[in-house]
Amino acid sequence: MARQIPTVVLMTLTFFLMVPDDALAQCEADSAGWRSIGLENAGESINDIAVHPDSSGHILAATSSTVYWTENCGDSWSKISIMDSSFSQVEINGSAPDTMLVLGNRLFRSMNGGDSWSAVDQGISLTGKHRICDLAVPADSSSWDYIYAGVCGSSSGALYRSEDIGGSWVQIQDTAEQRLQSSVTQLDLERGTTRHLYIGTDSSSLLYTADAGTSWYEVEMDTGMTGLRQIEGSNHHAFLLSGDRVIQSVQVSHDRNNGYSTDTVMTMSVPETVTKVNELSYGAFYNCGQYLHMSTDNGIYRQAVLILTHPCFEGPTEWVKTGTGLSHENINTHAFAPKRIGDHGGSNPYSFVGLQNKEGQSGVYIRATTQEFTAIEGPSDRPAQFTLQQNYPNPFNPTTKIEYHLRSATKVTLAVYNLLGQRIKVLEKATKPAGTYTATFKAGGLSSGIYIYKLQTPSYSQSRKMLLLK
Repeated sequence: MARQIPTVVLMTLTFFLMVPDDALAQCEADSAGWRSIGLENAGESINDIAVHPDSSGHILAATSSTVYWTENCGDSWSKISIMDSSFSQVEINGSAPDTMLVLGNRLFRSMNGGDSWSAVDQGISLTGKHRICDLAVPADSSSWDYIYAGVCGSSSGALYRSEDIGGSWVQIQDTAEQRLQSSVTQLDLERGTTRHLYIGTDSSSLLYTADAGTSWYEVEMDTGMTGLRQIEGSNHHAFLLSGDRVIQSVQVSHDRNNGYSTDTVMTMSVPETVTKVNELSYGAFYNCGQYLHMSTDNGIYRQAVLILTHPCFEGPTEWVKTGTGLSHENINTHAFAPKRIGDHGGSNPYSFVGLQNKEGQSGVYIRATTQEFTAIEGPSDRPAQFTLQQNYPNPFNPTTKIEYHLRSATKVTLAVYNLLGQRIKVLEKATKPAGTYTATFKAGGLSSGIYIYKLQTPSYSQSRKMLLLK
């Protein structure tokens, strides 16, 4: 049933978005770890956080029923009076920082720092059970000026673009392939100057465009993205979160002569202590490295993205748990401030997290990014070198185990071949942190004989023989 809500709903809140020169100084981190900056007793989970790109003191935070605002890094919070509910997303436009967006059952916008609000989804068709599922908003001034809205429904959806921050909308068509007729469940604007827009649909496909929707390219996934929950894109890279703990990495490369292509999709391992990954976020640490952060039911982790490291980078290349000081470790959302990660000089001096509501405790916490490099929690043991061990038992029938060691985090493929060089089975194909791993090979249906198994990484390759006797 179509919503019957007035097209313009005006709300007031008595503040203007003023950015003092010392706004960054308002957010002082605690050397001991994460520090609470309020909303501990909100009574609901913090669903999303948005930080002003020019000041870490100005923050939006949303629970399902309420949107909160602070101009002083949490010393005091105000409730924004928006006549809506089921708030899922808050955004501060990086290319026009006085413009804020709030997504609930409808989409609302303020263009004067929160003094007044109005609904801005009138140009988007929301008939029946259709709703706006996700927004893509520029993270900084180097990104597109456009914003995008993905519409999803029970069996169909659409993608819309606005060139005036929601004042008017144009539906983007994919006339030749009709791929944009499915529900658009997730989308993200790539940070920086590459300007890819990634979208995920309920048909388990990943599409991207580099020209605001004129041309579309589809990623051939190794496996279907069942239950896609998030896309996080930056610097020719997209990270996909599916299900409870499946993270896939896609590298997008550009060929001036042949157009765009994609490298092999890799699956990133998740620590066994994590039952559910709640959100992915992407940020930079000064000039040295760029990182993927993972908010989970067991704390927050980060991992350096190897292909994006800069010459001065010396950080860990596996998932590491960062920091203490939270009331509990079920982290719902994570944000950086400022969101200036588009160039090599960009940095994110502060991190913010919003907690799930647990026994009445939620809240927003702050941590200085520099502390992540001095207070890392987790194991430090790692193999001294890459090695592939002899399978055991050998000979075997019909099952054997293969152990291998990774000195550092890397893409890895472990596959079995016959003596003709034909690949029989891929046992492992993922990005894994440093460590010792064991894969199981089941040879049911194969004839007795000698088989080859091969471990391959970008910097290491080794093969061994094994004997199947039936």
